[in-house]
Amino acid sequence: MPMHPALQAQPLAPVLDLLFAPDPEPALQALVNAGLLQPEQLPAWRAARRPVGRAADNGDLATQTKLLVDAQAGQRGKLAPSEPLAVLGQLLPLLQAAQSQGLALDAAARAGQRVLDLGAGLFYPLSTAALLHANGVGEAWAYEPFAVQPEFAEAALLELQRAVAREPERFRCFPDSPSAPELKARLARLDLHRLAERIEDLNQGRCERVDLGGVALFQRPAALPGQQLDWVFSNSVLEHIDDLAGALAWQRRLLKPGGWAFHTVDFVDHRHYFDRSLHPLQCLFDGVLDAINGLRPSQMEALFMGAGFACYKRQKLQLPAGLLDAAPPFAPRFEALRGRPELYEWVNGYLLRSPG
Repeated sequence: MPMHPALQAQPLAPVLDLLFAPDPEPALQALVNAGLLQPEQLPAWRAARRPVGRAADNGDLATQTKLLVDAQAGQRGKLAPSEPLAVLGQLLPLLQAAQSQGLALDAAARAGQRVLDLGAGLFYPLSTAALLHANGVGEAWAYEPFAVQPEFAEAALLELQRAVAREPERFRCFPDSPSAPELKARLARLDLHRLAERIEDLNQGRCERVDLGGVALFQRPAALPGQQLDWVFSNSVLEHIDDLAGALAWQRRLLKPGGWAFHTVDFVDHRHYFDRSLHPLQCLFDGVLDAINGLRPSQMEALFMGAGFACYKRQKLQLPAGLLDAAPPFAPRFEALRGRPELYEWVNGYLLRSPG
């Protein structure tokens, strides 16, 4: 099964050990050390787990997996409703900035818009799109080119529905978002019937999209119609794309004339998130590009403009001053970058506008 590059470095062996090993504690600790599990989640995972023998049939394994999914959907799990809220937390300031450049975002405008979550993820690929639709966006689509985890995607949506039912005001993202009852109703109207099975059909190429009614999931670029989108967005996706010029040309084809693309880009070497002993810019020294393309801000911005977009940048996070003062020698491929202030740019938000 294809795996998203961002997950290739993650230790999957502890997950298997958790399913099969008589003693789960070493596997649980490995998941905590890898940042895949929060310490406060350990009691829920211990309570949910029951030993599954290696000879167990698929039904038992599926039941065990569902228990793990339920535990993952806790307060800080990857399926928690805080995940799509975090994505929208990155997106909304970019949308607000685009309003001053002519993007209409009032309730009437959103009702007629079609938008795309680009690189929606393996575990909650529909949640951010569903939340945008609940907040009045006419059609919110999600695109994830790698095989989605059906059970996780379904569980994440159900968890989102439960959370919105409990705290609807927390999930109203625009000043004129629908009322709390309507917000809940828009989520409740989504067609979740046989959702996990339909996602697996998409994974296997037996269908082109999974349509929930106002929210849809795509996996093949050719399945997305051209010049139909008002805006697209991504969160920590562009830094993983090797052929970024090709991806940007594709976005241009998807957008209506004058359409927008909003991208949050993390320029830190992502190995640092799994091994804090590594320098945040370790790739500059050893030349290893592990699941990232290694582009620096100016290089990426040149590609944006080369694709025909007008580019506006909003710097979000800066690395600490002096971080490179005692740095090791740069790898030959990055030597020309030494001394550039842009190396301290950690997270940037980009507003890209296609020609009208």
